[in-house]
Amino acid sequence: MREPSAIEALAEPDRQALLRVFPVLSRALPATAVPPRPDEVDSRALRQVGFEALRAVLASVARAAPLVVWIDDAQWADADSAALAKELFARDDAPPLLLVVSYQSERRDDSALLKALDALPGRRELRVGQLPPREAEALAARALGADTDEARRLAELVARESGGSPFFVLQLAQDLQESGGATAPRLGDVVRRRIDALDPDAQRLLTLAAVAGAAVERRTLLRAASMGEWGRREVTRLVGAGLLRLSPVDGQPAVETRHDRVREAILAAGGEAVRRDAHRRLADALLDQKSDDLDALVLHLVGAGDDDRAARYALPAAERAAEALAFDHAASLYRVALRAPHKSVRRDEVLTRLAEALTSAGRGGEAAQAFMEAAAALAQTRPADPMVMDLRRRAAERFVCSGRYVEGMRVMREVLDAAGVSLPSTPRGAALAGVAGRASAATARRDVDGGRELLDGAACLRRRARRAAPRRDP
Repeated sequence: MREPSAIEALAEPDRQALLRVFPVLSRALPATAVPPRPDEVDSRALRQVGFEALRAVLASVARAAPLVVWIDDAQWADADSAALAKELFARDDAPPLLLVVSYQSERRDDSALLKALDALPGRRELRVGQLPPREAEALAARALGADTDEARRLAELVARESGGSPFFVLQLAQDLQESGGATAPRLGDVVRRRIDALDPDAQRLLTLAAVAGAAVERRTLLRAASMGEWGRREVTRLVGAGLLRLSPVDGQPAVETRHDRVREAILAAGGEAVRRDAHRRLADALLDQKSDDLDALVLHLVGAGDDDRAARYALPAAERAAEALAFDHAASLYRVALRAPHKSVRRDEVLTRLAEALTSAGRGGEAAQAFMEAAAALAQTRPADPMVMDLRRRAAERFVCSGRYVEGMRVMREVLDAAGVSLPSTPRGAALAGVAGRASAATARRDVDGGRELLDGAACLRRRARRAAPRRDP
């Protein structure tokens, strides 16, 4: 009889939350073990349960065998990944495992994940640098195939220009041999010469791969380049030339540029108009294929300058991200959705969703501003709608709970004044008026489900009121 896996061994509510946050893990389960979706509960709480369930699964695996977790290209990780890392690795009850994180050192400051991992105990940093100058020169000398003073001089120049990268040492040495030059070329010049020597189809493929910025399925790349299956030969040639590399995505053939410096040289050679056209081609290819990669679609529509269509697809992409409890990513997509023409979306609704995503992401000050903007947008079309005051009330709560007490109390006074309740300036009076305002607002909003938010806001007001005199906003 088969032993249940670590995921199957979870209690059903924990397994539901785990698969909601990490749906890809359902592939590791038999169909009969995939639970139904969890009931709608507080999304932030659900994400926390999912994180804890994953930690339990990792701990179970680690008890059975040594466990190594490898996170590659960590420089690209977002704030949602950082929140997960804190829960998995930075707690006292973290699973016993070896965590290996690899990243590009020059992009370290861009990664929220790496910043979150800085405080881990027992952390060791191993710098895998480029070849030392002597070794790079020796490799260049062997590649040049001569042992003369002139060859050694050129080998030194090649090593210096390569930055110690073995791949670039060989590329520069090969170009030097082919050109018969007496001076080591610059890497950007080498890449540009190779691009110029390619036929237009290959050049278009390279530009599209560079603009994609990440591994893109080969069929999407070929469609964007207006090439059929015969274009696979061109892809193979570019891989062999060291300009592209194979990077399968979900088991599908995919390619990307061989190195960031190659990508940068390709983009620099193209210009803004070429990049915008490549983004448009990639977006059209994704649409033609009815791809469900909405994130990539929005990225390319924005890059093509097509804000209208980008906004149209950003809204479902944001909803999907919020559904997956990736709140920071959802917030960024809601901001793109707000670029839509004024009449194509309900701005107050999108702003409200943005504010809710920011709240769940723990960015209370930004959430408060978004709630205020949502209230203002709704007031333009329906000034008498009770939701206007409710949105302002939610803004006040977020201001107060994020430490912007003065601003929050000012907005709350306006909300309570509109409800016919005054808010005294003393701490005790403020606490009592907060409770009274909650009751008044709840009565005025019989059809609006905001009880939990009202309770949260009143709790924040009471906590603040018990403390010392109001302080200035930070």
